[in-house]
Amino acid sequence: MRWSPPKPGKRAQANSRARAQVWARVLSREPAYRCEGCKTAGVRLVWAHVMGRPGSGAALGEWANSPELTMKLCDDDPAAGIVGCHSKYDRYLDPDLRVRLLWAAFWRLAGRLGIREVATTPEWQQVYEQGHEEWLKAEIRAMVRQLDEQGIKP
Repeated sequence: MRWSPPKPGKRAQANSRARAQVWARVLSREPAYRCEGCKTAGVRLVWAHVMGRPGSGAALGEWANSPELTMKLCDDDPAAGIVGCHSKYDRYLDPDLRVRLLWAAFWRLAGRLGIREVATTPEWQQVYEQGHEEWLKAEIRAMVRQLDEQGIKP
């Protein structure tokens, strides 16, 4: 008797389609063909969702798979005992990496909105300097809502 694995669900199929459309753009983004976390070349790169996948509860919809909210990060190398940036990000092992990648996503989305500068109040400057991951996530969600309201698609 033969058993065939189940077909991927609707979300998995949507993620696969989005990756096919977006991955080449993300790979060639500066630094081209290098990890966006550690900038290492010659490592296996994987597609990483900075704010979660569509349907994960992050309220991002199609934007979760956009080039602005996805990164190319190095994968684990178990044979060498290396934990890659993708695992460090997903498992909250490197808070500085998380904040850097969230800022990169923030500025990419701001570019889509045509925002080149942000008014700097003392409070905002403090948030910028200290990272504040939850604040960044809230700002990214707010920008996604603005883009959706303006009819801009990923």
